[in-house]
Amino acid sequence: MTCPREMGNPSLSVLWIGTFPKSAQRVVSKAKEHFKQVLVTRIAEQESILATAQRETQVDAARHADPADQSAGGRGTVNGRS
Repeated sequence: MTCPREMGNPSLSVLWIGTFPKSAQRVVSKAKEHFKQVLVTRIAEQESILATAQRETQVDAARHADPADQSAGGRGTVNGRS
């Protein structure tokens, strides 16, 4: 069977999918659900990595003050002026 999209009519592709046997529709549904779970898991992992990197950046920034700030003598001055 040729997909309507391949025949030049993309609007019929939804109808064509409906002609699959129920077992094939279940497989597609399970595959979609699995793919969704994989995406959710990977997004959560990347968000965790990003949060960790942001925390590390803040800690490093606090630990290693900007040399321009240090040259001011740490008194809240700018370029040696009050």
